[in-house]
Amino acid sequence: MSKKIYDVIVIGGGAAGMSAGIYSGRAKMKTLVLEQGSVGGQAKTTNEIVNYPGIRHTTGPELMEQMHLQAEDFGVAFAQAEVLEAQLEGEIKVLKTTNGDYETRSVIRKMVEKYDGSMEVHAEENRFRVSLLLYLGENGEEA
Repeated sequence: MSKKIYDVIVIGGGAAGMSAGIYSGRAKMKTLVLEQGSVGGQAKTTNEIVNYPGIRHTTGPELMEQMHLQAEDFGVAFAQAEVLEAQLEGEIKVLKTTNGDYETRSVIRKMVEKYDGSMEVHAEENRFRVSLLLYLGENGEEA
């Protein structure tokens, strides 16, 4: 039996990670979102959201549930695991986690907004190589 190789693994299941998962899944890529806690991130603990594009008013848990369902609609898989090590050499990358090893062609690593409003990019001494996904429409323009 061959091991499953994902096209994309997204590390982090908050709003940004699920958005990346949705776009990857919509592009027909075999996608996995890894989250060490429960899916939804910081937004899941927010009582009121009024500044999310296209959403006039909702709660964090409601928005995260809808994003989770939408990702699943596009075939995105989810797993609860903490990434302990990333081997990023070669075409196939290996993420060693608390839930076993996962293989993928590309990795998307989250960016976290800290409570003081500043942004923190998790580079961790180049342990993770960030791949940006851009969904292109049929005419090759940004969608």
